[in-house]
Amino acid sequence: MSTMQALYVVFVGLAGVAMGSLGLLMLGHIMSEHWLAPVRAEAEAAALTMPVLLVVGIPLAFGLDQLFPWAGQDLDLPPARATFLSPGFFILRSAFYLAVSSGIAVWLIHTRSVRRTSA
Repeated sequence: MSTMQALYVVFVGLAGVAMGSLGLLMLGHIMSEHWLAPVRAEAEAAALTMPVLLVVGIPLAFGLDQLFPWAGQDLDLPPARATFLSPGFFILRSAFYLAVSSGIAVWLIHTRSVRRTSA
């Protein structure tokens, strides 16, 4: 296993924990949140690791061709699919998803005192 592959495994593991915690917080935000109280602090801490994923993803962006075989080759694909799978668009799309997820995590944590009176 190369260093890039090991970093990718770490990235996927951290992303899974952070996204799972974010999903739990979103469910708690939609519902009454009383059942979330025992683990809310841990879920918030895990969801706030989302910006760290942006930093961990920077070396992965430079080693994209080592991780995915399609990134370093010219593939015979239709133009729309070739654009969608181009390394530049792949990195841009991934950074956008992580930025939006980070924003949602920060927003949910800062609006935790807001309670809905009706559903």
